[in-house]
Amino acid sequence: MFKKQKRLRQINIIESFAQSKKPKTETTSDMDPNLRNMLATAAEKRLASRNSESSPKDSDIKFSGKIFDGGETSTAYVLDLENAEVPDSQESCLPSSADLFPNSLENCPKSPVVEQFSSQETVYSDKIDSPPATPTDPEENCISEVDSQLEDDSEDEEVQVQLLNRKPDCSIPLPDLEPLENHFIMFSPHVIPGRAPRPYPPTYRDMWDSDHVRMPCSSQNKYPVENLNGEKQIKSRWDLICKSLRRNILSSQDLERAILQYNNQYRGKCNFSGLHTFFETCFTDDERCYFFEETLPKMINMTLDLPNICTQSIPLLKKGKDHYLTMSQKQIGCLLLNAFFCTFPRRSYQSRNPKFRWNNEYASYPDINFYRLFYGVKNRISVRTEKLKCLFNYFRRVTTKEPSGTVTFHRQSLEELPKWEESKKGIRTAVIKSGGLIETDGHGMLQVDFANKFVGGGVLGEGCVQEEIRFLICPELIVSRLFVECLDPTEALLITGVEQYNKYSGYSHGFKWEGNFEDKTPRDAWGRIDTQIVAIDATHFRNSADQFKLASIERELNKAYCGFFEDATPTNLSAIASGNWGCGAFNGDPRLKFLIQLMAASHTGRDLLYFTFGDKHLKKELKEIYRFISEKNLFVGDIWRILVDFCDTVRRTNDKDPRLYNFLCSIFTNKIPIENADPEITDSDKCAIIKLIEAVGDDSNTDIEDNDPG
Repeated sequence: MFKKQKRLRQINIIESFAQSKKPKTETTSDMDPNLRNMLATAAEKRLASRNSESSPKDSDIKFSGKIFDGGETSTAYVLDLENAEVPDSQESCLPSSADLFPNSLENCPKSPVVEQFSSQETVYSDKIDSPPATPTDPEENCISEVDSQLEDDSEDEEVQVQLLNRKPDCSIPLPDLEPLENHFIMFSPHVIPGRAPRPYPPTYRDMWDSDHVRMPCSSQNKYPVENLNGEKQIKSRWDLICKSLRRNILSSQDLERAILQYNNQYRGKCNFSGLHTFFETCFTDDERCYFFEETLPKMINMTLDLPNICTQSIPLLKKGKDHYLTMSQKQIGCLLLNAFFCTFPRRSYQSRNPKFRWNNEYASYPDINFYRLFYGVKNRISVRTEKLKCLFNYFRRVTTKEPSGTVTFHRQSLEELPKWEESKKGIRTAVIKSGGLIETDGHGMLQVDFANKFVGGGVLGEGCVQEEIRFLICPELIVSRLFVECLDPTEALLITGVEQYNKYSGYSHGFKWEGNFEDKTPRDAWGRIDTQIVAIDATHFRNSADQFKLASIERELNKAYCGFFEDATPTNLSAIASGNWGCGAFNGDPRLKFLIQLMAASHTGRDLLYFTFGDKHLKKELKEIYRFISEKNLFVGDIWRILVDFCDTVRRTNDKDPRLYNFLCSIFTNKIPIENADPEITDSDKCAIIKLIEAVGDDSNTDIEDNDPG
């Protein structure tokens, strides 16, 4: 028996389409290119034979083929349809604007399957100024017109920035400040503007346990001391601290000896050369005398007043717990002075050394005592010198004039995370700037700290990049290292109310303190400066290709979401001020990090102000990516699926140097057919063929065979 075949009766082709017409879809044509070429060629030949006396006109329908990446895949496109005459009865067959410009990724073609995508420099150069060698259709050339499309328009850019939400303009009124089960307040909540809040409780209440900071002034803080006979006795360490610091301290060497009196176990191990070099090189003789005779005694007085300023042990903000802690700026100043004099027990700089990690109860916390900041090489100036300038300016300020504000630390720990592939959240506004800084141009916004999971990173050591610089110009941030355990993947730290005390210039080893800064930012009803910072830690990719694994992208998305989330309506949410989070030393791709932060911001209902920190080339690329996304009206879930395709391409090709920008350009500017998909005649295909047949005549008969089993 022959294989059963089914043949349609011979009918008029327009009648055939009318009988089999499906609901209009918004998909790009998947019709077999050879079929379209064959039908078009046949129709054109018949048209030429019937109208041999007339030459082809400009209004004739034209087809062109496009070869992508080596020419293995060709696609026929219908061009110049606007000149074709269409009967009124057939106008409904024309493709709609939704057909031409689908508003969802579900209606866009999938990403092309390309071997070694990133190496195809002839397709799309990674340099935005290098267009394809032979541009064909201006609409398909991502790079060739980018300079004209993305010329800086500073006035328009500033208008966009001014339209972004900022605090306090977008804020809803705060509730009354009062202690809650998950909100710990270290002062009487009745705040009087201009005056430091009264500590609560009125007298010191000690808690010496694993849920609280072990305070230097605790009666449980004991220390072995040798008596005159050489015998060791256990005495109060706080008494020893007070006795040591009350002595005459007239030099940095005296200060070193005083600190080691109650930290004798580190004698010979701690290096104070950086501290000595600072006083020898940065101060004149008169300035040095003034510091040790006037400034240092004030610092010591405030340090030793700890039991009267912080009248209770500070709760630890532990992993997995969503808790708030609000304290006064005066309390923070007192705690940081104790850190400077290295008074906190069990918080040595060795706590994160693997040798001691499992035996130290604070192994999962950053170090807080300033030992590492004092380290140095004799007579060698390092970045630590500039850090000490920032901190001494802060200490001078808080000991000269009593600070009156408050600061809230919120460890945000989320259990419910988005299903990114299902997100129907639209993409929010993104403004991309090459100039400006997060802390200045992003005033009133949620400002991102590119954090280490141990918040503050290397602020007390040699590190001096984005996070460390922010902690130095706003030193109140450093106190978070005292009570914030290292962050888990679904956690972030939000800090509201820190004041900027220092000006600066430079970055990393070029960082310089540039003087005192007077912060004029208004305060909210709780007495907090209206500055909010979110610390989110990116993954350190030692192999940069690892960031393009789907699990890595999901981790970064969830981390950003945890930092950006706030239970409020979008109209009451400030925009996010961010930049190349997790790039640089962490090897992140700024294009990927931009998309990740844009997705997280959009899902939480926030706009995004993105800084490229002087990189105009990157700014152009990101603006082009954002333009693609905006014009296609993509959802967050659509971008997720694009990233899934990209990860799959990287995995299949084993690409060691993936180029996300090239991939996105190919996705948004090429109508690539879906490989291995069953060809389907769409409305646009039908319309094109109808016009050809109408031009020839309506009496043609076409046999269409269906070879599938009936």
